[in-house]
Amino acid sequence: MSGAINWRSEQGTHTSDNRDHCGVGLREDATLCIVLDGSSSGDNSGEFARQIAHKLIEWFVVAGEVTPETIIAQLRCIHTDLRSDFRRDSASFVIAHIKADGVRLLHVGDCLAGVRVGSSPIEWRTIPHTLANATEQVSIEDLARSPLRNRITRSFRSREFMEPEVSVVFPH
Repeated sequence: MSGAINWRSEQGTHTSDNRDHCGVGLREDATLCIVLDGSSSGDNSGEFARQIAHKLIEWFVVAGEVTPETIIAQLRCIHTDLRSDFRRDSASFVIAHIKADGVRLLHVGDCLAGVRVGSSPIEWRTIPHTLANATEQVSIEDLARSPLRNRITRSFRSREFMEPEVSVVFPH
C-alpha cells in the first residue's frame, strides 16, 4: 500500500502562537494520522494538542488490534491522564486510521479531512462541528466566510469527554 500524507497548517489570528500539531504512526498493518488544532480560548491548548498527538501515536505503534472503538477507548484514557494538567484547554482533531480494508475517520471540532485525486478539487469527508452549521448544512466555502465558524460545538475538552464522530471513507 502506498500513499502520500499532506498536512497544511495556517496559524490563526487569535493567538501569537501556532497551536496546530500532528502525529503519524506507522505499522506493518496500518497507519494512524492525527491533526489537531488547539483552541484559542485556553492558554495551554497548543501543548494540550501536542500531548494528545504524542500519547495517541505512542499507544498506536505498540497496540494490538486497533479499531475505531479501541481508538475512542484510548482517547478516553488520554483524556483522563491530561484533564488535571490542562483544566481549561481544548482541541479539535481529525484522525485517519488507514488499513488495507479502508480508511476510517474520527473527528471532533473543525479540523477537516478530504480526498484529492490529481488536480481535482478536494472532496471533504468530514463536516466541522461549529455553530455556523449546527442547524443546517453549509458548504465548506460558505462556512469559511461565516463569523460563527470559530464557535466550536464539539471538541476534545479537558472538562468533559466528547466521543468523536466516526465515518468510513473507503471500505473495501
